[in-house]
Amino acid sequence: ILDNIKSREKFLRNPTPAPWAAQLAYAGYGMLLLGNVSSAAVNFTQLPTVGYGMLAGEFGHAKTASAIMGAFQKYFQGGKDNNTRLTVPIIGEKIPWTLADRTIFTGKNMEGPRGEVLRRLIDAAYASNAVRRTSSQELQDMRRGNVDSLTGNWVRTELLLSWLFQNSERANREILLLAAFNLATDTGKYTEAQAIDKAIRVVDRANGPALAEAGASYMTDGAGKVMGTFKRFAISQLFLQAQLAYYAFWPMANYVDPSLPPGSPTAKQLARKQLFAIAIPAYAMAGIKGLPLFGAAQLLYTLTKPVWGEDDDREFDMVVRDAVGDIGYRGPLSHFLNIDLASRTGFYSLAFRDNPYRRAEVGFFPYAFETLAGPVYSVTVGNFTRAHKQWEQGNSSKAFQTMLPAPIKNVWQGIDYSINGMRTSKGHVLVEDVGGYNTFMHILGFKPNDVANIYQQNEFLKRTERKILTTRRSLLTRNFAAHLSGDYAEQNKIAKEIDEYNSRDLIISTNNAISGKTI
Repeated sequence: ILDNIKSREKFLRNPTPAPWAAQLAYAGYGMLLLGNVSSAAVNFTQLPTVGYGMLAGEFGHAKTASAIMGAFQKYFQGGKDNNTRLTVPIIGEKIPWTLADRTIFTGKNMEGPRGEVLRRLIDAAYASNAVRRTSSQELQDMRRGNVDSLTGNWVRTELLLSWLFQNSERANREILLLAAFNLATDTGKYTEAQAIDKAIRVVDRANGPALAEAGASYMTDGAGKVMGTFKRFAISQLFLQAQLAYYAFWPMANYVDPSLPPGSPTAKQLARKQLFAIAIPAYAMAGIKGLPLFGAAQLLYTLTKPVWGEDDDREFDMVVRDAVGDIGYRGPLSHFLNIDLASRTGFYSLAFRDNPYRRAEVGFFPYAFETLAGPVYSVTVGNFTRAHKQWEQGNSSKAFQTMLPAPIKNVWQGIDYSINGMRTSKGHVLVEDVGGYNTFMHILGFKPNDVANIYQQNEFLKRTERKILTTRRSLLTRNFAAHLSGDYAEQNKIAKEIDEYNSRDLIISTNNAISGKTI
């Protein structure tokens, strides 16, 4: 730890990335999140999934639900923080609506003896940066180059557009902080200092570090900062999954954390309860594919499939979807609300976030590169390349739309879909009548779930088709090479492989068998 801190001394003393890295990282934020209502809503789902699960695993579901609802009430009884006096641009002078964050820890909530306790709680949380500091503030602050730009109309507009996302992140942290503190205090086993420390630790584990200094060192500056924009949170959630799985299944985890009061569950018992508690809301929002460790199960299936001789040509997610249907695979909320929450919530693909719309458009490998390169590549080089392609095909409207920030693009697409229906990039109709509800939700940034299903099914078919054709080409090429070289033993071996290939149900049903005429 000491060696790592020494190696980061320069950045820790002045935690500001290089100007070019700061500007590019902010470009990704500005194009994707600034003013995007759906991103703020999705960000807030962290509280009912991970935050709830972490507490319910230790304190029980009923008590945790009650504590979170109580903290919600306190949040709405609270008021504005004193972190800025700037008002809404243009109308702010006439309607003095300040751009300060909303907070629990102000007004009547801070009166009396209870207010004194909450003051000590929030002061400790501020001191450890568990609340108040958010990723959107970090990106805004490091972009600004001089003090003169801190109060202009553009800065106020920027704060207005980022207010929802910033406050969703802060609400996540403050509500969880108060709920965790109240639960720990109500047990009677924690001192006030211990309950405060407990609450801060829960907030950090559930939401990840609020400061760049506390994140991965390679994401603090340069190319790592640009590529890692928004990925610090994903890494913290991957670590949380790995940590819970480690304690849940490690044989030696039958010990009690010394920081917990006497009578607390063992590390193994606590981790298992927390994994289960997190899984319930994660399933509701994102289905089976949003559960913790789904990615690990997928990897295990892929690695072991050849060992036990499984001849099913479908990949893991195809098998799961066929077994549980849309409700089970993408989650009840996505299914019944008909909005694609499944691709944006839960623990789904944190290392490699899937977007069936984009993947179906450009193909798997280009999409994989875009995803690993980060959002900045997607909104700069990626958008320009896509716009240029659309322009060459005569789709000037689509080309212009591609270059727009996400909130403006969502409005444009929503109106376009309501008039012309939803179509693929090649003009094929996906949904003829989008309807008022889905138009409105698309304007807010939510794609329809039924369209996501169509893209998913099309992608499954394309992946299966590519796999069949690759195998077919390989067999024919090897057979031809053996024929040219006169290697009859090899030809006989390949003939047996061709017979096995031809006998598979998928090959028969898709008419892709290799016949003597084909050879």
